[in-house]
Amino acid sequence: MSRSSKAFAWGTSLTPEQRMLVVDQAILLIEGFYVHLPLKRAMYAVDPLQRLRLLRHRLPDIKDDRDFHQEMMDVFTAVRDQHTIYYLPAFANTAAALPFSVEAFVENGTRKYIVTKFKNRFNPPKPSFCQGVEIMSWNGVPIARAVLTSAAQTPGANSEARHALGLARLTQRALSVMPPPDEQWVHVGYKTADGGHDEVRIDREAYAKDPNSLGPNVRANYEMSVNMTLADMAWAHAEQTRIFRRFQAKFHEYDLVLSPTTPVSPFPWTRLYLEELEGTRLRNYYHWLALTYVITLTTNPAISIPCGVDEHTMPFGLQVTGRFRGDRDLVDAAEAMEQAFANIPGLGRPRPDLGKLAKPTVDLKSIATHPPLQ
Repeated sequence: MSRSSKAFAWGTSLTPEQRMLVVDQAILLIEGFYVHLPLKRAMYAVDPLQRLRLLRHRLPDIKDDRDFHQEMMDVFTAVRDQHTIYYLPAFANTAAALPFSVEAFVENGTRKYIVTKFKNRFNPPKPSFCQGVEIMSWNGVPIARAVLTSAAQTPGANSEARHALGLARLTQRALSVMPPPDEQWVHVGYKTADGGHDEVRIDREAYAKDPNSLGPNVRANYEMSVNMTLADMAWAHAEQTRIFRRFQAKFHEYDLVLSPTTPVSPFPWTRLYLEELEGTRLRNYYHWLALTYVITLTTNPAISIPCGVDEHTMPFGLQVTGRFRGDRDLVDAAEAMEQAFANIPGLGRPRPDLGKLAKPTVDLKSIATHPPLQ
């Protein structure tokens, strides 16, 4: 469902006391529960805690809700952590969108940008503005520079991730994690098919997101997240810290921790996830992946290496977990193990029967279940 740009208007303003409470809770969360704070300070030369304290001092000078929320988002964006994000509740189910997508490609070593994927019912303002035209400028700014500016507002942990997020957010902006755009329309400069240059103005619209249009796994994530309170998140950060500390104690005695990558044999692609294990119903769609996501919680480096086949003659993966920040030692150990397994019958990398694979038994060319958007 689309709405006009008036839908970008902010809701009820926060009182000074409410803004102070938000900042104080953020300080409590970062200072007391954010286990990655020392790592983020070292990696990105940022100090979110000090920025929050300075913001608290400057609160009386901030009169506009937009400015306040922008300050808060800047603090959390700077730590480059997709799991630690400041959300805007006023726009929880809204996106600011343009009726086309922009994608990048490289030609002769130069990155270029083209228009792709028109939305349904979009009538271009000019016939020459069509799918495949090369974009030259965005609101009068060279397109490459516009993408970099957009990328700087994203939490990507490296330059390529920020570029991908920044490019996507030129045309699709989730207003729960980014403020509404300053501009109500954009001027897109492009190269026409005959080599000339032209420009079009295209209005932004607000799209209300329909939860029913989400896949079941994404929907499950969404429903869990909307019911989480600040107390729940504080408990989760504290619990993660406890898990981290308990797990690190194991490395006082051991150099590596070995486990199956997953506890079950691969199942048909038509099943979204494993619903039960040995007669016990699992709590959610990713519970069967607990052996891998628990290592994500501990932040230890881990790698999966081939280790023969299981009892169903399906490939078996061995998860090897190393010491915290021991990435190089882990890779060396995993390489040595894989070389050793190759010389032990039954433990080497399984090789498929290429003859059988040459004749497909199913008419499956893609995991996609819906036709592409036009």
